[in-house]
Amino acid sequence: MSYQHTIFLNLPVANLQASIEFYTAIGFVQNKKFSSDTDVMMSLPPVGATQPQAHEGPIKLMLLSHSSYKSFLPPNIDIANPKKVAQCLICLSRPSKEAVDEMCEKGAETGGKKDIREKTEVEKQMDQVGMYWRV
Repeated sequence: MSYQHTIFLNLPVANLQASIEFYTAIGFVQNKKFSSDTDVMMSLPPVGATQPQAHEGPIKLMLLSHSSYKSFLPPNIDIANPKKVAQCLICLSRPSKEAVDEMCEKGAETGGKKDIREKTEVEKQMDQVGMYWRV
């Protein structure tokens, strides 16, 4: 395989096993070669990929225990409390509206929160022109 740019999104997680279950439910695959008791790598497979191509997609998550994540931060910086502070918005494209809905439902079934607010009128109009999304 030729070189491709890859995104590694490092996320601090309070419960590693629950996080693995959540991301597996929405389509990620654990890469056990790059996982340990404190850190887990998850890959989003290319559309239609099967083993062993599941890890060839350019999007990777590094689920890091709080102690591991903290080890990468400067001494005076703390991990943000995700119940009080939004650090980023993560958007994943899907091939259809139904696939977006399915991903959201699977995520909610494994502990995620879905549809936490009503869409504005502008956001509803965006849905109508092909920019369908869920919160």
